[in-house]
Amino acid sequence: MLKKKHKGTLLLFPPCLVADGPPEILAQHAAVFRAHGKRAEIVDLNIEALDALLSSSELSRLSRKVMVGLSSDHSSDEGEWEAFAFGTMASYVAPEMVDGAKKCLRDPKSFYDFPSFTRSYQTLRLASQLAASAYYPTYFGLSHQDCVFGYSHPWTPLDRMKLHAEDPEHNVFLGYFEGKVVPRIQSLNPLLVGIALLHQSQLLCALTLARLLRKHLPGTHVTLFGDGDQLSPSMFLPLLNRAANKKLLTDFFHSMVVHESEGALLELADRLERGESLSGIRNLVFLNGGSVEIGSPFRVENIAEFPVPDYSGLPFDLYLTPKAVLPLTLGRGCYWGKCAFCAIESNQLRYHQKSIPDFVTQIEELSTRHGTTLFWFTDQALHPRVLRRFCDEVSTRGLVIQWSGRVRAEEELTLRLLSDLKKSGCTALHIGLESANPRVSKLMNKGTRKTSMTRILKGCRTVGIDAHLFVLLGFPGEIEEEARDTVAFISEHHETDGKSSAFSPFLTTGEGFRSLDADTLEKLTREMRQAIYGDARGREFLATSTTYSHLYRERYSPDDLEAELKRDGLPDSGSDPEGGLLPVTLDTPLALAEGAVIRRFGRPGGFPLFLALSTSREQGAVICRLSADSFHLAQRMAEGKKPREVALELARSRKVDQEEMDTALLSALQPLLKKGILRR
Repeated sequence: MLKKKHKGTLLLFPPCLVADGPPEILAQHAAVFRAHGKRAEIVDLNIEALDALLSSSELSRLSRKVMVGLSSDHSSDEGEWEAFAFGTMASYVAPEMVDGAKKCLRDPKSFYDFPSFTRSYQTLRLASQLAASAYYPTYFGLSHQDCVFGYSHPWTPLDRMKLHAEDPEHNVFLGYFEGKVVPRIQSLNPLLVGIALLHQSQLLCALTLARLLRKHLPGTHVTLFGDGDQLSPSMFLPLLNRAANKKLLTDFFHSMVVHESEGALLELADRLERGESLSGIRNLVFLNGGSVEIGSPFRVENIAEFPVPDYSGLPFDLYLTPKAVLPLTLGRGCYWGKCAFCAIESNQLRYHQKSIPDFVTQIEELSTRHGTTLFWFTDQALHPRVLRRFCDEVSTRGLVIQWSGRVRAEEELTLRLLSDLKKSGCTALHIGLESANPRVSKLMNKGTRKTSMTRILKGCRTVGIDAHLFVLLGFPGEIEEEARDTVAFISEHHETDGKSSAFSPFLTTGEGFRSLDADTLEKLTREMRQAIYGDARGREFLATSTTYSHLYRERYSPDDLEAELKRDGLPDSGSDPEGGLLPVTLDTPLALAEGAVIRRFGRPGGFPLFLALSTSREQGAVICRLSADSFHLAQRMAEGKKPREVALELARSRKVDQEEMDTALLSALQPLLKKGILRR
């Protein structure tokens, strides 16, 4: 029998990142391939895998797995018991509500009703945590900041990573990849598969895919590519000097492309088609006779000659948004490129950009193709002089769009320029504050001043542009008093000069050190969140996604948006003085019917998660139909029982009727009501 001939190139984008829009990296590479007459299929496995995982059928299956784990008496890991207990509670809401929640976020009417949005988003967070509980210690959420896949840090030894990649008990997506993705790729039989890597949260899935493809498609060349600022193949180069790390190119990938990758991937596909040696392909790293060959000098792409990104073939109907907000890059690299904490210079060799007229033409073409006027400019930082030319070009063409992007707090970002940016369609600017303390800012080599930041924030407020601030807490050398300067700055300016802010703590890794201890970082982070979001947790949901924020700013004026955000639809988060149950409001005798038990649940690598078991009367109605299992669990955990103790009791629990549940639950919650931890 003749073997089926390998053909074409397949580019994959693995989980797990925010599933709110298509990845530009696939669209740009597809456009380059297709412009050269090359066949290139693109698959966004991030949204496809998440859509399959966060479904009623799959969550029901995982609920059974969690219940079995909770009822077993074979683990000495208290964290695992807590995960199973948490998953058991979530299992009574998520499976029945998850499909409706996804539908809500995709619907142009319900998405813009903020209570509906927050309840749906909360349900999906709950669903993702249920799935993660089934694969403990894996932890992931709807944001890449919430993802920690089985200790999959880039510096984790490859032997250990290999175990995680092949572990069906702890690898969330392994079963989906084996059952759905591999057969699909086998039917395509590509000659080359490229796996994109932009963030640490994608690493384990990228390695898992590579292992499976090398096993099941032995004639297919598997390569890794990507030029993100968080994680990219370029960061692995120093590791390849060690013999043990060469397994990256023997056990996982056949090659990887460092720095910019369009030209290298195109040439790699050509060489493979002709059966030629891979030596001499710039930016390509592979094993040649047992030695690592690095294709240098490295290539910097002429992005001014790139075609318009080609998003055709991506599943726009699956993304958790009612309409597309398209990512588009004007320039690569960073024109400043000196910040001590940033990895962009290890991925991008220098700053280079498209011409402004060509960039605006691409916006027009994408707007026509996809019927959208909404764009996210993905540049690391847009220079004020570039923005000035952009405003002039948009004005000359009479182009009507809405966009947001990242900037530095430069002196040239004047009130006049901010006003013109607003006229060009700018709805938000994402600005790197990092630290409000002068000494720490100097350590970071930021090259900006706090006075400039204050002036820009006031200017944004004046012209009606939202300001989102990026903050780093715990930078090496920073002490708590200096970190508090940043918290104070946020508190001072949030209400008067900005609608919302995004932030993330700076945590050093590997053999490094953490400037602030974990407890201090958590305390400062909590204070920061309180200053930004207060009790309106729904605002935080919008801030986790640039796309969600963008869509709401498109629909509502600033004042109307503020009014809408107050219609949170979630239980009051209150305060957490004792680190246990949070104060919540009880509207009915059934505590669970109104999200009455909110359990503080933290994980390594993520922020503490304050999760309500139900977020509406509809979800409460689902919980009201519980068996005694969930009631028993909630009651015992409210009493402070440990998960292991609860599990053993749960295994012996019996059914109770509705009246008995009401009576027993109120009785169990009386001590908490008296202490004010819960309130009627």
